[in-house]
Amino acid sequence: MRQLALLMLVGIGVVLAGCAGPGNAPPFIAVSIPPLPQGLARIYFFRDWEPYDSLSRPWIRLNGTPAAISEPGGVSFRDVPPGPYVISVDSQGIYFNQSKTALLGPGDTIYVKILSLWSWDRGFAWTRDTFVVALVWDPQARAEIERLNYFEAQP
Repeated sequence: MRQLALLMLVGIGVVLAGCAGPGNAPPFIAVSIPPLPQGLARIYFFRDWEPYDSLSRPWIRLNGTPAAISEPGGVSFRDVPPGPYVISVDSQGIYFNQSKTALLGPGDTIYVKILSLWSWDRGFAWTRDTFVVALVWDPQARAEIERLNYFEAQP
């Protein structure tokens, strides 16, 4: 009986730890973001904390090359040369218009929100993580990313 009680306590602890939110990353509003280097464009990537959805951390890709990890409840950025970019995110499921294309000029800044559609592709005993890229208007994006945690983009 004691072993069952101990097992239940450990299980409850694991479940509660999973609901605690992102780790020790600093809040985005507390981070000093360097100015955009001349001649480059900046892309911010962000994703809401949705513990009821997927907590997977897929790669965000620019023209097929890994640019950052999509962190649940996180925001990161990448400074890139001007040009056309196909922005996609690794996904097990397929969804209509899943990636986006952007043409960036020097000094441009865009905001890319990663949406998790966990329940989009599921069966009786399985689900596929499905992620979609959304381009978000500047004022709305700034309001949303203030409450998220900052993560350095990892190539």
